Amino acid sequence: MANQTLDIQILSCGGMTDLMSEQEATFLNNCLPLFRNEVSFGRATPRARTSMVRAYKPDHLLTAVGDHYDLLHLIAHADQTSLQVGKNHVDASTLYGLASQGKRFPKIVVSTACKFDSATWRKTLAELGVEILIAAKADVTPANLAAFDMAFYSALLCRVYKGKSDIERAILAFEQADSYYRSIHAMGATFAKFSCTPLL
Repeated sequence: MANQTLDIQILSCGGMTDLMSEQEATFLNNCLPLFRNEVSFGRATPRARTSMVRAYKPDHLLTAVGDHYDLLHLIAHADQTSLQVGKNHVDASTLYGLASQGKRFPKIVVSTACKFDSATWRKTLAELGVEILIAAKADVTPANLAAFDMAFYSALLCRVYKGKSDIERAILAFEQADSYYRSIHAMGATFAKFSCTPLL
């Protein structure tokens, strides 16, 4: 069943050297704990317990992520087969190889990285134990990621979704958020379309 409080890891692969990544990471880290189960002057139980990590080099990424979190929010510059971490890159094949050594990611991965919803990343993440991936196939602008993050986490954390698993909760939240996110753009406007893809 769904947890009252979700443990969410926010992983910024830009360290503090990439302004866009840093702004998104600190925004999420500061705002998600504001969703609480009742109004109680900040003392009520938050619906998200966040942990923010800045990765400056590939080793930081490889050691930081663990499956003890309910959800991983991955912030990075990417393409269909690699992630930029600081000034270096990590190939999907490197992470895929770590799965055979027992490396696991949280079951839910959300990423605003460009072109992260690719066949290569889906296969890699499935091998790492991820059950659903929420990401985009195209480039994601700062405006796109800000609008999507606000829509998705509002839908995810404004209610508990009693009787639903965390996976079901994320899928329902995505459906609500995506409908709103798409509706706020002007007709004919170009913007990144996110998808929620089951991997298992």
